[in-house]
Amino acid sequence: MVRIGYELKNEFTRHAYLLDSPKMRPNYLDDFMALYEGKASRGQLEGSISLLSELLTLHWGMPPLVLLDEYDTPIHVAFDKGFYDRMIVFMRNFMSMVFKDNTSIFRGVITGILRVSKESIFSGLNNIDVDTLLDRPMCTAFGFTQVDVDTLLDSYSLGDQKSEVKHCVPRPIPKQLLWPGWRWKGGPIRLICGRSTPIPWTTTDFGGWACRSTKP
Repeated sequence: MVRIGYELKNEFTRHAYLLDSPKMRPNYLDDFMALYEGKASRGQLEGSISLLSELLTLHWGMPPLVLLDEYDTPIHVAFDKGFYDRMIVFMRNFMSMVFKDNTSIFRGVITGILRVSKESIFSGLNNIDVDTLLDRPMCTAFGFTQVDVDTLLDSYSLGDQKSEVKHCVPRPIPKQLLWPGWRWKGGPIRLICGRSTPIPWTTTDFGGWACRSTKP
C-alpha cells in the first residue's frame, strides 16, 4: 500500500495545477491534498483515480483515457509477501471506482501479464473486452515488424545477420541470453495475422550482445 500511495502521490503532484483550477470544488480539496501530500487513507487511495478523472474532466472539459499498466504487479507482490487477500479487496474496490459507471473517463485500458478474469477483481465491471497479443485486434501492437528489425540491425552494423535473426536463433548467441518462454513454435519468431513478428527481447538483446562482443 505504501508503494501504491507513493505512485499516486507522484501522479497528483503532476496534476497539482488542478488546485488552482476555477473548476476545483471545495469538497474535493481535502481528498486531493491527502493524496498530494502522501497522507491518504485506504479509502482515499481506492477512490484516487476516480477523483482525479473527475477533476480532469471538469478542468479540461473532456474525459481522459485511463491507462492502468501492469495492473497485476501489486497482486504478485502481495502474494509473495503474504497479504494477497487484502490486496485483492483493495484492487476490486479501486477498479470498480475507476472503471464502473464512471462518466468522467473516455475509456479505460488495463494491461498486465495475468489474463483478465471477469470473476475476480473485475467482477464489478461491465462490458470488459479482453485481448491478448494473439488476438487480431491487438496482434499488430506487440513486437517488431520486419522493417523495425532491419532498421535495428542496420543501426548496430549487423545488416548481414537479418536472415539469421528472422529464421533461427543465431548460433553465436549464448543460450543463457534466450528466454525459452518466448520461443513459440520452435523459434523466436511468431506468426500473427500473417505477419512475421520477431520477439522484441530476443532481437534487442542480440543487438546489444553483438555490440558488447565486438572488438575495438
